[in-house]
Amino acid sequence: MLDVAFIAGWQGVRRLRPIDRWPAFQLYFRRDDGSQIGDEAASLPILPDRKPGDWMLDDFCSGAVPEIHAKDTTDGVCYEFGRGPVGRTGDFGCFYGNRRTKAVARHATETDRLGMFHVGVTIPAAVLLFDLFVHRDLSEALSPEVLVQGRLQTHYEHEDHAVIRLPISTRVHNLGRDPAVSTPLVKNYDGLIGAAMAGGGWNPADFHCLRLVLEYPPMPSTVTMRYPLPDTE
Repeated sequence: MLDVAFIAGWQGVRRLRPIDRWPAFQLYFRRDDGSQIGDEAASLPILPDRKPGDWMLDDFCSGAVPEIHAKDTTDGVCYEFGRGPVGRTGDFGCFYGNRRTKAVARHATETDRLGMFHVGVTIPAAVLLFDLFVHRDLSEALSPEVLVQGRLQTHYEHEDHAVIRLPISTRVHNLGRDPAVSTPLVKNYDGLIGAAMAGGGWNPADFHCLRLVLEYPPMPSTVTMRYPLPDTE
């Protein structure tokens, strides 16, 4: 079984008009057939000093961060931005993350043949940064396929249901093991990743970083990195 952690975030968010709620993050773990793996309660905070369910990374948030509302859905939990000021005075950035131990199987099963990591684009954005950190022992995950899929529905569905694959050219760059991950796209990004690694008890030198940068990702869409799971040895 593999441990899994993820961090999601938005930076430089600006409201153009008032709105009560807007979907920001959605949490789910699913098999290839769409069935759910575990539940939200199995997830742990990225930072070990936080209470269960406290997944906001406050030290890396900035500006007028609105209240975050958790909404139960048929697919798990959706986190929504609440009300906030319109215009530049309301600019904000916020980050959220959690981790699971023994979350998913490393090897293929009858219901799982692919390892897939999804990023949902739910807000018009200038750029998407998608980094996948892969442990040095998982050589099978170092050359993932990338899918960009349009999603007009409001919630996650299995990829074969009402999903349009978009003809967008993408390229994943392998930055190598223990790379310098800082980027002008995210303020203090190296500190953010370092905190996540420390929270999980992982050594950054054991991980490759696979980086995908997509300018003006279509909205709504899902960007996926996936790879075939190896058969049991």
